[in-house]
Amino acid sequence: MSEERQAPISYIERITATYEALGYDQYQWHHRSAKPPFLSWKSRLQNVKSE
Repeated sequence: MSEERQAPISYIERITATYEALGYDQYQWHHRSAKPPFLSWKSRLQNVKSE
């Protein structure tokens, strides 16, 4: 790297350490057990008018 530029910051590790120090639990990704309730179209998309 050039002398003028700083080295990249490991921001994920830094944020994790900061929140741990504040007493927060480690982040957990959300997992959904059921499929989302999508609705089917009443008509084909090509038949829908745009406004």
